[in-house]
Amino acid sequence: MQRQNELDLTGKVVIITGASRGVGKQNALDFAKAGAKVVLAARTVAANSKLPGTIGETLAAVEALGGEDLAVATDLAVEADLERLVEATVARFGGVDVLVNNAAMTAGSAWEKGFLTLTRAEWLHQFDVNVHAPFTLTQL
Repeated sequence: MQRQNELDLTGKVVIITGASRGVGKQNALDFAKAGAKVVLAARTVAANSKLPGTIGETLAAVEALGGEDLAVATDLAVEADLERLVEATVARFGGVDVLVNNAAMTAGSAWEKGFLTLTRAEWLHQFDVNVHAPFTLTQL
């Protein structure tokens, strides 16, 4: 039996959450190098002093490689944003072949609080981003 060439993803459509920095950005570059059409999803549109990287910077890096891409500002805690992300991907590229659920909330004020001072809204927000968004995106 002959193995497929795992490095050739020509024409495949890949959505990557958390694509403005770190692992998500590197995934976008690697998928683009392998020939995939890359859809970048992230909240960070404008540069800020808290975190490095923006969705636009990743977009430019993918385009510099000659990749075909689309950037969609997406807040994973907002279900309408998740739906808009998939709808924009389908409208532009005709479907989705790969979903990389990379983004997660692992820092911020809720992570610095003690359990007894954490509000229910802060607790639920963590689940919206870290649990419900990957579930919803996978279904969509």
